[in-house]
Formats: sequence, structure tokens, C-alpha cells
Amino acid sequence: MVYGFLSILTLFVVAATVGVAAPFLVPVWQVAAGFLAVQAYRRRTGLRLSWLHGAHLGWLCGIFGFAIVAAVVTVMLVALSDPSVVQAIRAMKGPPEQEERIKQMLDLMHNGPAQILIGLFQSFLLFTILPACGGALGVKLLDRD
Repeated sequence: MVYGFLSILTLFVVAATVGVAAPFLVPVWQVAAGFLAVQAYRRRTGLRLSWLHGAHLGWLCGIFGFAIVAAVVTVMLVALSDPSVVQAIRAMKGPPEQEERIKQMLDLMHNGPAQILIGLFQSFLLFTILPACGGALGVKLLDRD
């Protein structure tokens, strides 16, 4: 759970500082989170894992990361259901690209729940498959003697 939380926290920090390059870093960071989960498990227990167990450990790390993202999305949607919050967000001034992203986010919320559910499903796949691959890769790379 700790590595799932750290992967999300780091991803948010990278997204805030890097901005445009952050979408390209998401898959890399998800694979790295699975790899780091396997490394931490091996360091703590000293046990050798099979690639299947490494994939399972990475998958669990991804499940915790997805749960954190789903909770953040839920809080955002609840906050955006209040018209005064939406008006305050629309009144914020900033760079034109940031205003365009905010407009797209608000439009997405008002277009219906189908797009939000599709986005959550895609996030679930991203947050489970890539860390599982990273966990399996971590077992193979860390098992070399």
C-alpha cells in the first residue's frame, strides 16, 4: 500500500511540475511502481519470487494506487456538483492552456457519467496491467545472480 500511495503522490508532483510531459511519464512510472514493490518485498523478506508472484505483487500495488485515484476523482466530482464551486472555478484566471483544461474538465462532468466511467475503467487497466508487468520484470531483473 505504501508504494501505491508513493506512486500516486509522485505522479501528482511530476504532473504539477512537468505539466505537458506528465502523460508520457505515467506508464513508465506505473511499471516502476511494480518494480519497486517487488524490490521492497525482496529486501524486507529475503524471499525469492516467481515471475507470477512478482506480477501479483505489482498488481496489488496498482490496485491500491487505483483506489487512491478513484477516491480523488470521487471527491472532485462531489465538489463539482455544487454550482458555487463550478462558478468559482470558471472565474479563476490563469494561463490560456490551463483555462482550456479546466473548461474541458467541466464539460466532461456535464456530458454524463458514461465518459467518467470509461475513464475510470481505462485508469483501472492502466493501474493494474502496467505495475503487474513491472513486478514480473522486477523479479526477472533482480533474480540475476
